[in-house]
Amino acid sequence: EILIYNPNTDQWTAKADNNMKRFLTSAAVVGSKAYIAVGRDQTTVVEYTMATGASRTIEASTLAGVTLPVMFANSDKCYIGGGFILLNNRNVTTSSAFELSTNDRLSGKPDMPQPQMRGGVVANNRTFAIGINDSRLFEFKNDQWSVLTLPALPSVKGGRIFFSVGNTVYYGLGYTLGTPTDRNTEVWSITF
Repeated sequence: EILIYNPNTDQWTAKADNNMKRFLTSAAVVGSKAYIAVGRDQTTVVEYTMATGASRTIEASTLAGVTLPVMFANSDKCYIGGGFILLNNRNVTTSSAFELSTNDRLSGKPDMPQPQMRGGVVANNRTFAIGINDSRLFEFKNDQWSVLTLPALPSVKGGRIFFSVGNTVYYGLGYTLGTPTDRNTEVWSITF
């Protein structure tokens, strides 16, 4: 089931249940369509038209089983990169990156700087992702990722929230990787 929140009315509306049966997914919006990437044990991308609630499946066997990749709109295409794959009951990370074009073609892009990242968020017309192992901030420009030199890095490792409001990017919460009882309460921000 897909729910739509309207901040003007403070209400949720359920859209048609399209039987996607996915979890651990990521999504990106390109124009009036949302692309919901694979998810554990899946080999497809779902294209969801928000106005009508119609969905269709795009075969993307190259992404087979990729979970929690970084996704964002890159011009009229959907960028998908990184994440992990569940193989033989253990997680294997991937740095591979792809773009899905409007003609359903999946083309390779340069590898992600780190396999497990959060992103991409946009602030001041720039796209960012953050490494969840070391909290380094990266910018995506001209189809390449570059690390940003900052005066300080967030102390949060394994952060779970990464979003932007206006020109400010926020990162934090979650838990330290490998130590799920070590919970983070910090939220860091940087304004561009």
